[in-house]
Amino acid sequence: MATADFDFLREKAVRFIGLRRGKSSGQVRQRLLRETSDEDLIQSVIAYLEEIDYVNDRRAGEMIARQYAGKKTRSKFAVRYNLEQKGVKKIIAEEIASQRPSDFDTAAELLTAYYSGQADYSYQSMSGLLNRRGYSYSIISEVIAKWTAEK
Repeated sequence: MATADFDFLREKAVRFIGLRRGKSSGQVRQRLLRETSDEDLIQSVIAYLEEIDYVNDRRAGEMIARQYAGKKTRSKFAVRYNLEQKGVKKIIAEEIASQRPSDFDTAAELLTAYYSGQADYSYQSMSGLLNRRGYSYSIISEVIAKWTAEK
């Protein structure tokens, strides 16, 4: 491995990550694969960036998971899946998803964010919304029943 190649890839990775440092190791890997197919070189750059805490999957995963609130709320399953798709390591994605509130609570939050203040809302539209966000049928029916009874 040439030092010049390492330095070139490291600089590419640092520019991609930016100041927020909210990129996962998987995202950095995908970006560096555009530059070279040398897996060992890519892995050494990522290991270096992890060592100096410039790439941190936990930090990146928590930043991504924070976005899933209000009208963007997702189930634990959907959060875990999205984190894994964004390159967060599986075990870290599972930990972050498990720390979120229960699916029942987040589903109720989502319904409130979308439908509070509306006079007309159908079971079908609420069910479709929750289904698209990764909630199970049992949670969907339970939450909708409770939510509509309170309204």
